[in-house]
Amino acid sequence: MLLDQSQRISAKLLLDMDAASLNLDRVVPVFHRWIQKDQLPDEMPIDVANYGHVKNGPGVLLICHRGHYGIDLQGGKPGIRFAGKRDLKGSAKDRLRAVILATLKAARLLRQEKSLGDWPAPQHQIEFSFDDRLLTPNNSETYEAIAPIVRELWLQVLPDSDPQISQGDVPGRPLTIQLTGTGELDLEAMIGKLSEI
Repeated sequence: MLLDQSQRISAKLLLDMDAASLNLDRVVPVFHRWIQKDQLPDEMPIDVANYGHVKNGPGVLLICHRGHYGIDLQGGKPGIRFAGKRDLKGSAKDRLRAVILATLKAARLLRQEKSLGDWPAPQHQIEFSFDDRLLTPNNSETYEAIAPIVRELWLQVLPDSDPQISQGDVPGRPLTIQLTGTGELDLEAMIGKLSEI
């Protein structure tokens, strides 16, 4: 397991809503506005792609140089995803922290968008995907190496959250790790704590 060399790490923060009730067409102009107004200062945004017609698909993507952001519908579970592609640096923990931080910042921006109205709150559920099959193969050894890092990092941010961590069980797919905690998510506080780690 070589997570400290991997770039292809993603995090998906699940939303408290049903996929069928999510109008992705409302998100497209929001992502375009983020590009125009430089709402993601750490990124070099490139384009917006709408795959809303694909059932349980990638939804709407904001494609950037470092990675891409999206309202993801895969697995029938809507969520806010950041998928890293390049420029992740440091230890395994540093890379996970960067991916979580990017995801939370996107979630905060969406909650602040007046044009989206009553945008759903994020659940205390997050899914990590490790898409480099060579560096992070989908097996028990990789899971057992990464899961404690995920738990340690989450407890640093939310010490009372009692996170439950499990391995995804879809054969033939990249390794996924699912985390479920208790209590509401305070995005602002979490971003502040992650920025200090």
